[in-house]
Amino acid sequence: VPGLQISQNTSISGAYRSGYTSTLTMIGKIDTLIYEDMSFKDIEIDIHSSKIADSTDVLASVYLYSDRQNVGNFNPTEYLLFEGIWDKSHVDFFFRVEENNTNSQVEVQGELAFLVNKSELVLNSSDLLALGQPWKISNANKITFENGEVQIDSLRIYHEGEYVAVNGTISRDPDQTLRIDFSNFQLQNLNPVFLYDMEGAAYGNA
Repeated sequence: VPGLQISQNTSISGAYRSGYTSTLTMIGKIDTLIYEDMSFKDIEIDIHSSKIADSTDVLASVYLYSDRQNVGNFNPTEYLLFEGIWDKSHVDFFFRVEENNTNSQVEVQGELAFLVNKSELVLNSSDLLALGQPWKISNANKITFENGEVQIDSLRIYHEGEYVAVNGTISRDPDQTLRIDFSNFQLQNLNPVFLYDMEGAAYGNA
């Protein structure tokens, strides 16, 4: 893959067994992985999957961990963790990443459903910290992927009197719109993400 670099201190083992029930297992550790302007250190991988021969249903578990990360113009992060269980047409997942210099983190649980001609993503629970302040994601949210469009319903991130709400559709169709509402949103909440500092407050919509 162009732009992909993997360090020499890499150990990956796996097994594939074919039969009425086919299974695939892969376990490994990677010291450093670099792809273009992204780098990941101290990676652990643990993947198990199985599939019955006369069925399209898949059962799989995925565990991915990286101790330190650098991504483009974003602040360095630590302790990135992804865990997922894929059962037939449904995926339950957990994601976490931390930015300890500013006491900030993202921790989200959700589910992804593969339906006929579309997929639906729901974020069920969240534990967000921005500059030490707790934030939440509204439970009544849904993101739908269909026909090359992304429809976002009731996605609201809030802390006390501050919030950002997103509703609408991302599409090439000019008649479709995406609305973002801000209420007393302090721009310094974005400082843990970006390498430059921001100040002020955002109100209104876009």
